[in-house]
Amino acid sequence: MRIGRRLVFRTLVAAALLVLAAGLLLPRINADRFGKRVKASLEQALGRQVEIGKVRLDLFNGPGFSVDGVVIHDDPAVSLEPIMYVETLEARVSFLSVWAGRLEFSSLRMSNPSVNLARRERGPWNFERVLERGVAARPASDRRLPEIQIRGGRIN
Repeated sequence: MRIGRRLVFRTLVAAALLVLAAGLLLPRINADRFGKRVKASLEQALGRQVEIGKVRLDLFNGPGFSVDGVVIHDDPAVSLEPIMYVETLEARVSFLSVWAGRLEFSSLRMSNPSVNLARRERGPWNFERVLERGVAARPASDRRLPEIQIRGGRIN
């Protein structure tokens, strides 16, 4: 009985150490090979052209990616200036999409974004259009945007 408990305890400790080691090492691994898929998923989620910088895997905040230097472009009919510049974007992967063979995000956390609000004389604000197009770009069975969180930043 004691040998069984010791084995279970050692196995749990080893598993915890393995998860901790993976969580510490994954962000240091170059994950730019996932960049195209991350970029395409962000463009689909936001309904806008997106540019991204360095991509890293992230385990501790939930499985996903951390992306530096994100630029989200605006509709040229509204503004030639991008709608948002983001220092770091943390994108959490939706488990259901992974099982379906797609890469979709359940949440997007933007650190220190610079948001450029604009609108033509008559019409909606450009940010409203991003939300509307983001919803319209998704499959009819899942017409919802990922949870969007903003930390710091400014609005112009």
